Amino acid sequence: WRIWERLSEEIKEYPRQEGVYKNILNPIERTCMDIELEGIRLDFNKTREFIKQFRNEMVDIEKEVHRLLQSRGCWKHFKISSTTQVHRLVFQQLGYKPLGKTATGKASVGKKAIKVMFDKYKDPILNLIRKYGEVRSAITGVLEKALEEVSPDGRRRFSINLHGAISGRVSTNPNMQNLKVIMRQIYIPSEGNVFLEFDYSQLEFRLLAIESQDPVMLKAYWDGVDFHHAVTSFLLGIPFDEVTDELRKTGKTKNFAVGYGMGSSSLAEQLGCTLAKAKKLRNDYFNKKFPRVRDLIKRTHNKIMDDQEAETHFGRVRRFPDLEDLLVRKQQLNDEGAEWGDPEFNEITGKISAHLRAGFNHRIQGTGADILNLSMHRLNVRLRKLGLKARIVNTVHDSILIDCPKDEVDVVIELTKKTMEKLTYKWITCPIVADAKMGNSWGTLEKLKAA
Repeated sequence: WRIWERLSEEIKEYPRQEGVYKNILNPIERTCMDIELEGIRLDFNKTREFIKQFRNEMVDIEKEVHRLLQSRGCWKHFKISSTTQVHRLVFQQLGYKPLGKTATGKASVGKKAIKVMFDKYKDPILNLIRKYGEVRSAITGVLEKALEEVSPDGRRRFSINLHGAISGRVSTNPNMQNLKVIMRQIYIPSEGNVFLEFDYSQLEFRLLAIESQDPVMLKAYWDGVDFHHAVTSFLLGIPFDEVTDELRKTGKTKNFAVGYGMGSSSLAEQLGCTLAKAKKLRNDYFNKKFPRVRDLIKRTHNKIMDDQEAETHFGRVRRFPDLEDLLVRKQQLNDEGAEWGDPEFNEITGKISAHLRAGFNHRIQGTGADILNLSMHRLNVRLRKLGLKARIVNTVHDSILIDCPKDEVDVVIELTKKTMEKLTYKWITCPIVADAKMGNSWGTLEKLKAA
């Protein structure tokens, strides 16, 4: 209480931050507590089925590794589950150079390091080692852990951290955010219920359109055009009608990358094209296609450099306390004639660029996180006020998962879409859309057609 008394007075010196606390963080704490208490039902049979399936998969992977090793006249009694033996195989028997290090400075054979090596060397043995590690982690880190931690009522409860991500998105322990779709099948609705999931459609790019007031982007959303589809057509130089789902998925990644400030070199690597083509694409993206986005990025970067902080539309701040010193040192190096290629100049320029990208990301993604949190709290209150039995059981990124009785489905769909889409802020100048899905497990949800 003494801490509260002191902090409640101090926060008054920062009116916008006080508003963030009173209007977003304080209300959403209660909603997160309700979600934690509710828990989510675990399908014991599906969980055990996956454990058996994955263990068989591990055996098959190990057999295939042994077959490949024998074909090369290598190690006959290699044990893939032994990190020591994997280390010896990769760096001594196969002779690959380390492309990653552990915290102690030792050559790494962790998942990321093995993936980097496979991407470079294309050795199927490396890919099998990577797959084995992923399957083993799924068994021990997800499936067996779920069985160990489930409550007597058959529901698994997890803690929610409101401050787990700098962007403002919540995180959970255990991690429910990055669970692969197939693994989500172990979570099912209550008896007689279905799952409803509502996911904001392209929320960050809609906010980018709003913040930049780019007429092309705003028109696309008002016309109901699939923005990622359209930009994929532009980036890849192919007709709109020839953009497949797979190409759209790739184009979406590129769209995020360019829109959030990826450089020409990285874009060339992503697209598999020449640096000259990547530069032209990037210039066309900002100068011809979306000039207002370019201007927004410049204004935001300048403000971040002036204030050493970035802010969401609702006033939540992310600070960069070392940015001023970095900018001063870069200017000193410029005055001394340093240029790209000098190690210190490269390092400082890289840190400044990273801060600016993170700050711009905070402005857009952070505002999206604020909107999701506000909508989730309002929905939680409305469900209870109306006496409905449907309950929010999880949230991932821009989505809300609801455990819903079958006889409440129509009411809950209408209520949730209204809560998430009908935002009353005057500054929202393009449609905000929440797509609905329904299913009998979290991993088998199917999109519902718009009414």
